[in-house]
Amino acid sequence: MRLVIDANILFAALIANGPTANIICGSDMELYAPEYLLVELERHIDEISAKTHRQDMEEFLRRCKTIIHTIPDDTLTQHLHKASCSDEDDTAYVALSIALNCPLWSNDSQLRRCNTNIITTKELLQIL
Repeated sequence: MRLVIDANILFAALIANGPTANIICGSDMELYAPEYLLVELERHIDEISAKTHRQDMEEFLRRCKTIIHTIPDDTLTQHLHKASCSDEDDTAYVALSIALNCPLWSNDSQLRRCNTNIITTKELLQIL
């Protein structure tokens, strides 16, 4: 299954070694994210580090960077007009979901209002 992964999903996996981390590393998912994910990660890394319960956070993050395929933001420009989101930070994720014609993995209920298919962790666990 191909999915676009939202930054908050990755952040949750970096904070706790739970179902989200298991899906990222233990499934046959093809995970994609806009390069903007790396910008968000850099912006929030201190906050994530302060909250983490993982002893292996840095190692896990390195592994995630090899699992998640990052797509250059500039390749999404033709899809940005279709990505109608009130939160500008979500636009690149929605545009990538539209470009790849696959669901966006997110637990953000606000994203349901955007023009894309959203799948939550709970729904994903039911599928798997």
